[in-house]
Amino acid sequence: WWWLAHARTRNAWPRVLRDTGLAVGWASVWTGVWLGKNWLFTGNPFFPLMQTVFGGIGWDAAHVIRWMHDNVKYGTGHGSLEAWLTMPLKASIDIPDFGTFTLNPFPLLFLPVLAFVPRVPAAVRFCAFYGFGYAVIWATSSQQTRFLYPAMVQAAVAVAFVALRAGAGAWAARGALSLAATWILVVGAFGMVHNRYSNNALVPYTTGHLSREDLLRLGVQYYETVRYAGTVTGSRDRVLFLAGDENYYMPRRRICNSIYDRSWLGDEAARAADAPALLKALRRNRVTRFIVHEARGDEYAPYGIYDWGRKAQDTFLEVWHAYAKPEFDNKGVFLFQLQAKPVPAADRKGGRPSWFYPGETVRRSVDLVHDADLAFQANRKAEGLRICEELVRLMPEVSHARAYRGYALGLSGRRREAMADYELAIRYGWPTAVVYYNLGILLEADKKYARCLDLYEKAIAMDPGLSGVQERAMEAAIQLRRFGKALTYGEAALAAKPTDRDLDARVARLRQVVTATGPGSGTR
Repeated sequence: WWWLAHARTRNAWPRVLRDTGLAVGWASVWTGVWLGKNWLFTGNPFFPLMQTVFGGIGWDAAHVIRWMHDNVKYGTGHGSLEAWLTMPLKASIDIPDFGTFTLNPFPLLFLPVLAFVPRVPAAVRFCAFYGFGYAVIWATSSQQTRFLYPAMVQAAVAVAFVALRAGAGAWAARGALSLAATWILVVGAFGMVHNRYSNNALVPYTTGHLSREDLLRLGVQYYETVRYAGTVTGSRDRVLFLAGDENYYMPRRRICNSIYDRSWLGDEAARAADAPALLKALRRNRVTRFIVHEARGDEYAPYGIYDWGRKAQDTFLEVWHAYAKPEFDNKGVFLFQLQAKPVPAADRKGGRPSWFYPGETVRRSVDLVHDADLAFQANRKAEGLRICEELVRLMPEVSHARAYRGYALGLSGRRREAMADYELAIRYGWPTAVVYYNLGILLEADKKYARCLDLYEKAIAMDPGLSGVQERAMEAAIQLRRFGKALTYGEAALAAKPTDRDLDARVARLRQVVTATGPGSGTR
């Protein structure tokens, strides 16, 4: 822009160089931080662009192609003329199709109006060209609304100029402008309010009723597990992030299997002759623990980062099953500690993670889970069971496949079969708290209260806020005459439902029993 200005006004070269250097240098203050971060983390300052030129740390061309292809799946403006013409309107309201960041790009439609406005100042013209050019690049590439943020501030200058000029025009122009402004403000306000109040953590935190620690626990799914791993891992040891690469809040060294580079673990597993050799390689690289985020594993599998080949996968699974001790789990994010000697058989987890299946199978399973959820919500039990049967056929050794079919069988009254599937879901690992809770409810009919209480306590350890679990644990403890423990769970249940009069009365009776029987009543 500065060079073009020089060509038109024939300014002195020293001034042109000074102004150009000032503009580029000032912009580089902000951009340089990002380029430095990219270079440090990936080996390529322009990541993910220009990978073929700069390469990168563990760079894999096939993975980058998959990742870049995934980035252009957003939006609706690819294909027909109708899709292109309706894209701006859809982008301002249909947020899921355009990513997860609320941004109304509707104001960009005002930029072409400048072509019909006389005497546009140079600065406004520059902002308009920049905003329009950026929008064209965006529309022909990713179409995630969050990628429009760098253009919206500059575009707003030009749009404001249009509004001022049009606002002084005929009533039709003023009316159209008012309607457009109303649309922008209403959609923007709705997005902000929805994002704020649909989150159960942001409002209490903003108003000072929630600490930063509690905010992170509620809002960041992997926070508890990553934070715990950082407290128990030695300062020179590494934590391997296997399924998922979200490692914020980890103060220790880490190795991440991410969606844009080669899988370090997959390469090591392919080189290892057997499981003991792979375990030795892990220890040589000071890996003492690894974290598994099951949901991220399913999300990342189609990128191909677990396509190590069956032999390498089986070698790692042998290490996982025989030498990895489950140490901590929270919200489906699990921490395992590598042991020097084999873990006792009773403590091992079997099965095969879903993301070790082919990418096509993983994608199909995700669709089946979505369809099953819709069927259960609509109370279409037979359809839900049929979908879950297909899910188990696709992934017979996967925990959540068995858990879903167990739930469908339970709804259909096939209690024994449902219990068998839930038991397999636990054996195959790594089940959610709901699996323990649902199996406990089914076992109550057999009056196996000791096992029920154990299952409920495992569910509470994983998700203490799970609806109903504290109350069920209280009832199981009462049946076992462990009144002190029953009171503990009853009070926790009452704290979650303070207006439940029946629960309040039962807890009051428990207090009387514990007072009468003494402090030892919780262990009898």
